[in-house]
Amino acid sequence: MRLVQHIGTQATFSGEATPLPGCPDIVVSHGVYSHYGKGTGVGRVANLLRTRQLRDLGYSAVICTVNAGNSAQLKILRDTGWHETSAFRNRRTGSDM
Repeated sequence: MRLVQHIGTQATFSGEATPLPGCPDIVVSHGVYSHYGKGTGVGRVANLLRTRQLRDLGYSAVICTVNAGNSAQLKILRDTGWHETSAFRNRRTGSDM
């Protein structure tokens, strides 16, 4: 499903959320795109709104993957209560996740 968060009248973030195959109580958040620059604080608010929206839709857990080098996204996730559950190397891209 497509998710778009608004703060005021402007879209701030958009992304996708897909139920985990075989366990539809868990949703995978992916393809998130910010319409604002880094350091504005909007990412933190949008993440909280997205997480609440998914909880309100009845999902028990939300998971996502993050490139280990994406310090801005890691900070947003940590600051909003997310926890790292595992780490791995993406074999297709060679990126640490």
